Amino acid sequence: MSADSDARSGRLGVVIVGAGTGTRLGGVDKAFLSLNGAPMLSYSVAAFEAHDTVDAIVLVVSAARIRETHDLVRRNGWRKVVAVVAGGTTRQQSVEHGLQSLPTVALVAIHDAARPLVSQAVISRGVEAARRFGAGVAAIPVRDTLKRVGADGVTVASTVDRADLWAAQTPQVFRLERLRAAYEAVGDRAHVFTDDAGIVEAAGFPVVVFTGEQSLMKVTHADDLEVVEATMRSRGTPANASLTEQSSLRVGTGYDIHRLEIGKPLVLGGVHVPHEVGCVGHSDGDALAHAVIDALLGASGLGDIGRHFPSGEDRFRGADSIQLLRTAVERIRGAGFVPLNIDATVVIERPRLASFVDQMATRIATAAGIGRSKVSVKAKSNEGLGAVGRGEAVAVHAVASVEH
Repeated sequence: MSADSDARSGRLGVVIVGAGTGTRLGGVDKAFLSLNGAPMLSYSVAAFEAHDTVDAIVLVVSAARIRETHDLVRRNGWRKVVAVVAGGTTRQQSVEHGLQSLPTVALVAIHDAARPLVSQAVISRGVEAARRFGAGVAAIPVRDTLKRVGADGVTVASTVDRADLWAAQTPQVFRLERLRAAYEAVGDRAHVFTDDAGIVEAAGFPVVVFTGEQSLMKVTHADDLEVVEATMRSRGTPANASLTEQSSLRVGTGYDIHRLEIGKPLVLGGVHVPHEVGCVGHSDGDALAHAVIDALLGASGLGDIGRHFPSGEDRFRGADSIQLLRTAVERIRGAGFVPLNIDATVVIERPRLASFVDQMATRIATAAGIGRSKVSVKAKSNEGLGAVGRGEAVAVHAVASVEH
C-alpha cells in the first residue's frame, strides 16, 4: 500500500501541547486552569477521546505536571492516552517530544490545550483535509479591519486588505511522515515559526485551510476564561463526567492582620494604595494576598503561609506577595487541587478602597489562574472599634474553595 493510500485509510494520532506557562495569566500552567471545575486540558482530551478516528493521544505537559497528569488520565479513564511527556523550552521542541512518543499512525493532529472548545466537526474536517491534501490547518476568515502601525507603535501606516486573510487555529492535521519530514528539513530554524503549519510551508509542502470555529479561541488572558466558561454554560457543556463524579469540593478560610505605620507603603492585593501609613511586615505586608494564600492552602490541606514562606527567612524579606500567591497556587495544583473561587473582605478605617477593589480582584484572579468573575474583594470599616477602628491596623478575612 502506498503512503498516500495509507493516509486516506489510516487512523489519527493526536499530540496535545500544554507545557507552556501563560505569562499573561500570571505565569501559571494554562492547561491546568480550572474551567467549570475541570482542568482546561480535560476538554481537549475528552473531545479527541470521543472521535472515532483517533487511535492514540500523547499529552505534552511541563515536567512538574507529569505525575499529576498521569493521575488525571487514570481518574478519567482516558483509554486513548498512550503517553504523557515533558515539554521542551519552545513549543516546537514540545511538539517534537510528543511526536517521538506517538505510535505509528497515518495522520497526526497537533492541538493546543489552551483551545478547550474543539468540536467533533472541526476534528473531522481536519482529518479529511489531511487525507486529501497532506496538511490542513483550522482557520477562520478575519472579520475585523486590520491596521498596520508605524515604528512609533501607535500611528496607522496603512489599512491591510483582509479579503484573503484567515486566522489560524488548532487542530492542525498532517500526514505524519510529512510533518516529520518538515521538521527535519527546517532543523534548528523550527523555533522561529509560530505554528506547525508554518514549518510545513517552509519545507515546501502545500497546506490548506479547513473551517474552524469562532468559539475555538485560545485562552491567553484572564478575561478569555470567562468567555470560554460562558460559552460552555450556554451549550450545557459539563466538566468531564468521570472527573466530576470523583472530585471533592473543599473550602478554606484565611485571616491576616498587619500593624500600620507612617511611611510604609500600603499594598493590598498587589495594588499600591496611596496613603500616609502602610503595613508593617517581613514581606511587602500585603495582608489581602496573605489571607487569600492561607485560605487556599487551608482548603488544600497544605498548612498555612508561615509553613511555606517563613517570616524568619531573609529570602522572603520585602517579597512581592502576589508572586508568593502564584507560588502557593503552583504548589496547590501540584498536590492535585484546582482553585475555584475566592472571596475576601478587607477591614480598614482609612483610606476608602472602593476605587481599588476591582484592580485588587483582577490581580488576585490572574495570580490564582482563575477567571475574574471567580474573585470578590470587598472593603469595610470597623466603625471606629478596636485597633483597626483607630487606624492602627488592617485586617483581612478570606474564604476560598478548591476542587480535587
